[in-house]
Amino acid sequence: MAKIAKFPVKYIYQENNGKHSAINKGVVAATGEIFVILDSDDWLHHDATHHIYEEWSLLGEEFECYSMITFLYASSFGNVIGDKFPDDRFDSNSVEIRTKYGVKGDKFGSIRKSALLRHKFPEDLGKFVPQSLIWVRLSRCHKVRYVNRIIAYTEYQPDGLTANKNKLLYGSPLSSALRYEELISNSDYFNLPYKKIFSAYVKFQKFTFHSGSFRPYKRKMPHKVIGLIAWPLALIIWKIEVYKL
Repeated sequence: MAKIAKFPVKYIYQENNGKHSAINKGVVAATGEIFVILDSDDWLHHDATHHIYEEWSLLGEEFECYSMITFLYASSFGNVIGDKFPDDRFDSNSVEIRTKYGVKGDKFGSIRKSALLRHKFPEDLGKFVPQSLIWVRLSRCHKVRYVNRIIAYTEYQPDGLTANKNKLLYGSPLSSALRYEELISNSDYFNLPYKKIFSAYVKFQKFTFHSGSFRPYKRKMPHKVIGLIAWPLALIIWKIEVYKL
């Protein structure tokens, strides 16, 4: 790649400590202002960097109010993965876009490096930490602009991260539980409806069961009555998953 690229390529090797650890190392080494994450089964449209630069430039003095500008992913056939955003340019955050507007499917984010440096991935929770954990934290501090433009493509592989997502989540239950704990702890800030809080509690408790803890809830978290109601369902789901695993 370095021989054919029209820009400097820096190769950094480290032992496989998980994708999140590689992101932490990469963002420290990066010299630009915008950071993107590409998996082995992803590739960019030929003018992707132009559109990333153009959209960030449009923010002007509000540049630091945003942590990400997020675009659409497409399959190798050009079909949009999941849903489009409500408008061609739409401001929200990583929690609201899913819980309020119901947008589904993988999206391609361009991240402001300084924001990601302040919210690096924890590296003491196993070899997999869901990116959504950091997106929830960033949503407390910054807006996200969503743009209905395809700039990246993906072709999911049988042995890729997406295909093995559940295996990775169950293999690192502490980080998976923490993602939902963060969402529950900030549920009032994000004005989450009760059904979303209930769902988050079920998933939080399910992953704590996978980690070996069977307490109904832990730490000082809001809406504990919902947590107590969710506990039996989480236990049933956990037992089913253990049986299937």
